Amino acid sequence: MTVSLLHTSLLRPMMQADLERVLAWRNHPSIRKHMYTQKEISFEEHLSWFKQASVDADRYLLIFEVDDEPQGYVNFRCDSDRAAVWGFYLAPDASKGFGSLLGKAATRYAFEELHIEKLWGEVLIDNLTSHKFHLRQGFVEQPMRSVKASGEQSTSEARRYLLTRETWQGHQGVAQ
Repeated sequence: MTVSLLHTSLLRPMMQADLERVLAWRNHPSIRKHMYTQKEISFEEHLSWFKQASVDADRYLLIFEVDDEPQGYVNFRCDSDRAAVWGFYLAPDASKGFGSLLGKAATRYAFEELHIEKLWGEVLIDNLTSHKFHLRQGFVEQPMRSVKASGEQSTSEARRYLLTRETWQGHQGVAQ
């Protein structure tokens, strides 16, 4: 399947019925290797995370759908300064071009639905695909930082990206 203007995409709230699918995506080796915590997550751990995160008023857990089929996961963690940090991944078998659709839907959601002013992303240093993705979406690279996932022994370097409302608005007419 290729991306065309005929595809409809949207973000909807994640529900408990999505847990197994999202966990399978998250635990897939192609996704897991780019996470702060790279171990496989058990269903019990995933369920516990979901129960806590889904009642947090500052968290938004979303499913990205294309033509009514789940194709990815997006989350936003908002703060009191009208800023948010986001995370996302596509289904391992998502069609080429769905990343751009996810990016457009998610950034629109952040700025139009959540009314934030700044959107932050962090990307592990070796995730070149995500680095390029952020730049194509209009994010500006910021200084790197060291990160350590909970329970992990070593630290990793992560690039940080920032997209402001003003930059996003100016980027809307740019072909991606």
